[in-house]
Amino acid sequence: MLSLSNVTVSLGEATLLDDVTLDVASGTVTAIVGPNGAGKSTLLSVLSGERTPSIGTVRLYGVDLRTVAPTTLARQRAVLPQEALLAFGFTGREVALLGRTPHATSRAEDERAALRALDAADVAHLAERRYPTCSGGEKQRLHLARVLAQLDSDEAAALLLDEPTSALDLAHQHRVLAAARRLATERGLAVVTVLHDLNLAAQYADRLAVLDRGRLVAEGTPAEVIRPETVRAVFGLDALVLDHPTLGCPLVVAVPSDVRDPLPVLPPS
Repeated sequence: MLSLSNVTVSLGEATLLDDVTLDVASGTVTAIVGPNGAGKSTLLSVLSGERTPSIGTVRLYGVDLRTVAPTTLARQRAVLPQEALLAFGFTGREVALLGRTPHATSRAEDERAALRALDAADVAHLAERRYPTCSGGEKQRLHLARVLAQLDSDEAAALLLDEPTSALDLAHQHRVLAAARRLATERGLAVVTVLHDLNLAAQYADRLAVLDRGRLVAEGTPAEVIRPETVRAVFGLDALVLDHPTLGCPLVVAVPSDVRDPLPVLPPS
């Protein structure tokens, strides 16, 4: 269990998070959604232990993160940031091996863990490619392999993903989130992911946490949270919320007011 209790984060006179309480159960996927500037990345940084809240506590399995040694925490949770800078000409396999730094295992076991992670992130074919020669989406998936290798142990408890689909094509968006879904289901990890696409969130998450201006304004299952009035109030967008024809989850169809009328039909030239 990963939990926030009455967390507030202040920076000068600005309040980035305002009295947020949230529980993420083991074996589940929670998607954090909301408009730009809502506090999503700040919330993830607090959950990871990277940022200490001004008020409130963060606990992993009931233990205050502030009391956990950095190396121990690195074995228990992994974070995929929005952007990960890497200037060296590592191979894809070496990028994945970076995730094994907190572990006191043999080189052979580290290599096996790295290869498992590359396969899970669908980048096994990049094992010997030099990182700088990869595309943006390939680099993002290599960093996913790095965090998966980091969590390849019995101590793993939480996986935190900050916009993991931002640089990916449609197929790889679904593959990455399906991999996160499997880690929650098969290994019991508490997975938290920041997403902008409500339809991806509805399809892969067990629960959604909606942030707006630093406050948690809605939390629950996709069916409970994704409603036209919530989309309108939080995102300023009119939308239809339908039943997905095959998956049984909500399907959001945006109907912006400025494009509601059909486009004029031009006469043939």
